[in-house]
Amino acid sequence: EMLKHKHNKPCFIFAITMENHGPLHLEKVTAENEKQYYRGVQPNNKDELSIYLRHLKNADKTIKYLMTTLKRYEKNTLFCLYGDHVPSMPAIYAETAFNDNRTDYVIWSPISIKNNKHNKKNISTQCLTKQIKKIIGD
Repeated sequence: EMLKHKHNKPCFIFAITMENHGPLHLEKVTAENEKQYYRGVQPNNKDELSIYLRHLKNADKTIKYLMTTLKRYEKNTLFCLYGDHVPSMPAIYAETAFNDNRTDYVIWSPISIKNNKHNKKNISTQCLTKQIKKIIGD
């Protein structure tokens, strides 16, 4: 809604989504979820993972919609998305020996980011603001 209004000044929007946050164990897994997300051998402790994948798919649709909208926006725009922590799914982590607490982030603009195209950096969440300021030249 905020993007529909004409602004002469820079506009900063900070939004938080809880779409795939959980708690995951409170929801039910459907047979459709299992058909949709798994092929071959399925993990034993897949319920929370199935629910997380369902929410991740919903989040992906919303992000696609937002990015499409931002491409149509008339001003230079910068979009940053990050996860504040990995989802809590101890049973599937134990079963699959998953032991990585890093989360991904993306910094995207419909207009190329000067000197920063496809530049992967392993940085902490608290350093994202510094990285964004560097990109926009502040």
